[in-house]
Amino acid sequence: LRSNQTAIVATIKKATKQGVAAGQNVDFEGSIGLHGIYITDDFNYSAPLILNVISDSIGWGAQLSNTPDMWVYQVRNYLLSLGYNVRLRNFSISGSTMIQHDNAFKIGRYNYNEPGLTLICLGTNDANTGSALAAGAITTFTNSVNSIIAQADYLMPQQPKIFVGPATLGNATNEANLANLSSIISSAVATKNSAYYKYCPRTGFTANATNLGGDNIHPTAVGHALIAANVNSYLGSSANGVLSLLV
Repeated sequence: LRSNQTAIVATIKKATKQGVAAGQNVDFEGSIGLHGIYITDDFNYSAPLILNVISDSIGWGAQLSNTPDMWVYQVRNYLLSLGYNVRLRNFSISGSTMIQHDNAFKIGRYNYNEPGLTLICLGTNDANTGSALAAGAITTFTNSVNSIIAQADYLMPQQPKIFVGPATLGNATNEANLANLSSIISSAVATKNSAYYKYCPRTGFTANATNLGGDNIHPTAVGHALIAANVNSYLGSSANGVLSLLV
């Protein structure tokens, strides 16, 4: 941890010299070496708004060779283009599930109520089982979604929380699982019936060799662009009322 900490401090100093305080964007990705957590942070500390992302390897950008191709960066850039000065803070963990992030909420890992926006894109690893989900797994997933909503109420009450529908999986059985889990998320958000909770359904993403890598799980750069376009369109729609909550 000490060596990682030293490297991160050195990178922050370098980023500061490059002009983060002046509003320039410095893209950096590194591991802090604790519990397998990966953090992507653009170190824009002067930004009044925070864009938090809680996801899995798709949010982390697994198998992409160019970090700015990640859909989370493209959403950040979209908000910047609208005039919002935001800092990207990505808490995505490769291989993580809804229940694992529920546990992270419970221990206060996401105790961030700064002005901004939180995107939660989970369900891929819960669905990627190769067989139809058992009733017990569906119940556990449902409980985790409702628990995250309850925890977020306490930890970030005045920050919009957007559940983003995960990208399509190439395997038909896993895709059916994912559609089922996405419906659970959508229903939980509808039941919450709060302006601070939204569900952004997945649209415009087809499982093919252009959009998905060879593992039929991780999106290509083209796939990430499609995810970002869907999220950006949702955020930008006045009917969804997200941007009006950013203060």
